[in-house]
Amino acid sequence: MRITVVFAPWLNERIGIKESVIQVEAGTTLRQLFDLLVERHGKGFEDIDIAVGKHSGILVLLNNEIVMDMQRLLSDGDEISFAIPLSGG
Repeated sequence: MRITVVFAPWLNERIGIKESVIQVEAGTTLRQLFDLLVERHGKGFEDIDIAVGKHSGILVLLNNEIVMDMQRLLSDGDEISFAIPLSGG
């Protein structure tokens, strides 16, 4: 399966790329994809991985929908991206 990972500007500065297309096996979870990203991008992505879903405000989007379940199965053609919600008043 082909999964596209889009790195937002604040993240691509840390990782050094804007987008990556990754080949994974059928049955791969979001957690397993993150493990692959840590392998490929090292410490720069590991810090993001640790922060996701915590009080950091970093959101994971799967096909433009917020995902909280890291055991979610991926499908061919899925797109993963990241966001930091805006706040203020």
